[in-house]
Amino acid sequence: MVYQVLTALFLSVSCLAANAPGRPPDALSDPQIDAAAPPSDHSGPLVVLGNLPGPEDAPDPEQKLADLIRDREALAPEDSLELVPLLLASSSIRLAQTAEPAATRYLLGIDTDQDRAAWLEIATEALAELELVGETLDRLPDPVDEEEEAAIERWIAESEVLESFARIFAALASLSDESDPSEISSAAIELSEFLEDEDREIARAATLWQAVALRKMNRPDRAFDLLDKPLSPPGNEPMAFFNRLERIRCLADLGDVQAALVLAIRMEEAANRWYRDETRQLQAQRAATLVRLQLCQKENDSVGQLVQDAPASDRWTKMCDRIRTLLTEDEPPRTVVRLGTTMPIVFAAQIDLPVGVKIPDPDADPPEQDPPPADDELDQDTEDEDEDAPAPQDPAPDAPEEDQPD
Repeated sequence: MVYQVLTALFLSVSCLAANAPGRPPDALSDPQIDAAAPPSDHSGPLVVLGNLPGPEDAPDPEQKLADLIRDREALAPEDSLELVPLLLASSSIRLAQTAEPAATRYLLGIDTDQDRAAWLEIATEALAELELVGETLDRLPDPVDEEEEAAIERWIAESEVLESFARIFAALASLSDESDPSEISSAAIELSEFLEDEDREIARAATLWQAVALRKMNRPDRAFDLLDKPLSPPGNEPMAFFNRLERIRCLADLGDVQAALVLAIRMEEAANRWYRDETRQLQAQRAATLVRLQLCQKENDSVGQLVQDAPASDRWTKMCDRIRTLLTEDEPPRTVVRLGTTMPIVFAAQIDLPVGVKIPDPDADPPEQDPPPADDELDQDTEDEDEDAPAPQDPAPDAPEEDQPD
């Protein structure tokens, strides 16, 4: 009986959200960009990835990658010191930018077999380049001066970062019921070295992909502890936004689907406060709505398999239909937020990067921390969470003392 009451409660919330006025119009975007999505009962894909941030005339990563490969092939065998930077640069572009569309769709749960195959191929190519980096560095004579020694040390450190991300990407892209579980486990262990990296962007990316790997390894409890609270402002970093979506998925995997659905609704609402740009608001809202729909569909399937109560199954089906309406009420292409880069580009030399791509400088002052939210915003979030919390017998969503997994 309690379960049915809770289900009805959340159905009512979804109905209200579906009828809420004032959703901004769809943004203009290129429908040819990353329009792949799994088949659905609608014409065309349910959602597509939006345009990359930055100017339209930003350098094409694929062209730059081709230039780097051409420069590399023109080197003489003895030009080892020139070869290493080119290899690091090309592997960095592959992992951070070329892999981004497939990786973003993977995080959104709309990836296809082609996406995973492409992601695996990119990671494999990067690993081959990084293996050549190691072989080349092993053949180098002792450095002739401190400057050369410092450069080699930096290359080694950068190759270790790139290799860890390449291995986790390859493990996730190839994960299946038949795959060796030790592959993703060892890749996650290797990546954990960078969870508290001095470079905040590397640490943020490592945290997200480590959590994704842990959840895929059926350890949502450990992944949950790594991630940020969904209602805490993510700033302007897409990586932080996806971090919060992933925590909602973890909460659902831990069995509290109702709280996860409420938090997804709250993220949709919060997008209007988090972002000034209307296009960004709508793309973030759609991403949170998509996650809510996926959680609802998963629960609907479970209810249909485990209970004989037809009304309960029918309520979940209606809830899913209501949520789907939020996504299909706009004309396609229905764009959603995207990562931009799967990780920071860790090697700046030889690369003319698009505007908006940040390059960590080891000699620069530490970046300023994002300003904390105003007291009135914190108070508002706290009040909102109390108002929309599930019934007392369920843990309140995202409350520090109560939403921790057992």
